Amino acid sequence: MSRTRALRRGVLAVGVALAVAAGSGLMVGLATASASSSRLEGCVVQEPLPDPLNARPVVVVHGWLSSAGGFDDVSEGLSERLGSDYQVLTFDYQRDNTYWAGSPRVHECLAHYVVAVSQAYVAAGGDGAVVGVGHSMGGIALRYASHDVVNGTRVAEVLAGAVTMGTPHQGSPWGGTTGAGLLEAVGRRLSAGSLFPAPGTDAAECLAVLDKRPASCGEVPYFPEGIPLTQIGTQIWLERSLFSIPFIDGPTARFALFGDGIVPLPSAHGYLNSGPVTQAEDGAESRALGYRARVEIPSTECTYTTDYLLALRAGYAATGGGVHGLLGALTAQIGHELLDLQAGDALLRGEAGAPLAEWTLYAAQTDCFHTRLTTKPWVLDTVADAVRRHAAAAREVVYLHDLVRASAGRSGSAASTSGKVSPLMSAT
Repeated sequence: MSRTRALRRGVLAVGVALAVAAGSGLMVGLATASASSSRLEGCVVQEPLPDPLNARPVVVVHGWLSSAGGFDDVSEGLSERLGSDYQVLTFDYQRDNTYWAGSPRVHECLAHYVVAVSQAYVAAGGDGAVVGVGHSMGGIALRYASHDVVNGTRVAEVLAGAVTMGTPHQGSPWGGTTGAGLLEAVGRRLSAGSLFPAPGTDAAECLAVLDKRPASCGEVPYFPEGIPLTQIGTQIWLERSLFSIPFIDGPTARFALFGDGIVPLPSAHGYLNSGPVTQAEDGAESRALGYRARVEIPSTECTYTTDYLLALRAGYAATGGGVHGLLGALTAQIGHELLDLQAGDALLRGEAGAPLAEWTLYAAQTDCFHTRLTTKPWVLDTVADAVRRHAAAAREVVYLHDLVRASAGRSGSAASTSGKVSPLMSAT
């Protein structure tokens, strides 16, 4: 590989990191840390709870490198859909968002918050049950927190159910990569004022796929028995086309990215085989869930044509014209990453990195991308429906194999979508 091409790939990897940062609210949320992020007994100070808290609490947990402020649209969207019977709250761990969810700085603080919310609800005459909603690593934080005990109260006793959106239950191919490490360094600089890692700030490494995750990250526990889970995932498909006309035949004409561009759909739906390794009497090892659970797996597929994404990149859609910009983008890209067999090979191997950087940059412009799907109507509708079910049927237990399959769809002129569960998804 020539030095020029290697440099170009390096720049693309940085571009992916910056695209994810922009989508997650990193450049806004972290750079504007305020007094509300000061520490109280080691935890980030949260916004005051409503007084009285007389509606069913729903606690939203943001993900890696994000902040509560970046989830205002999520809170507002859920509040509109759930109505006055529910109170949507957001847990903030902005200052500690480079720490792995298994760090006490994350999950123990979340546990204290959930219990405090529950007690406030009881004080207002409620039953104390809380529904948790986590995006990305926020879903992992909920899994850890569900095993905590706060002043004699088990979080599992008050958590009526959980909803995860794009949560890497089985990790992400981008975890542990140079791009993830760079992005975490930027986040650490903005949130903590230092580029050098403090002990425990290892989320970028711990978000790797399970077989590549460092042993120091530990095993992510399953939710305690009796807590139902809805895990929402997305599959982005790209079709190579020129002015909406397919111009490549064969298996490479249409290809699947890593789920929402960051978290593969099998990982977003992979809760049932993502927990601690256990050993049977015959010595066989397994990650399978060892007890009964109710698990829902709604998903959507989004298909985009490459010339549409190139138009977005060129600013064509935003300006209402710009044909020269569009043609320039096409000329610059055709024959490069979109036709790069190395990127296709990387997808087949399940490996992230520079060859996939440009494709991921394209995906970052779409509604189904990891950091954007949380504000889309079909996701919020699905979350709201799941919250109602979990609140109404708390502690409902069914057999492990009785999976509830649901689907969500999105329509629009820019992309075609399907409510079918992606063929990449498998569950046992």
